[in-house]
Amino acid sequence: MSKYCINCKHLELASNTTFDLCHRPLGISLVTGKPKYNEMIAETERGLSLIGCGPDGKHFEPIESIEEIPFGGQAK
Repeated sequence: MSKYCINCKHLELASNTTFDLCHRPLGISLVTGKPKYNEMIAETERGLSLIGCGPDGKHFEPIESIEEIPFGGQAK
């Protein structure tokens, strides 16, 4: 199966902007103890082979339920 961003739970579809965003987890903040998230344009994230998801979709996680399907930026 191909790893398309549209099928990934980290994708947030643009509602007020031109670009869809990737919100994959980056770990825990050592300052606040809260989770940190990536906020990068999804197209850019897929183009970064070394530090991003890359063309292979290294950080791809499939949408598991109907509630996770992003409709116009309403997911997350």
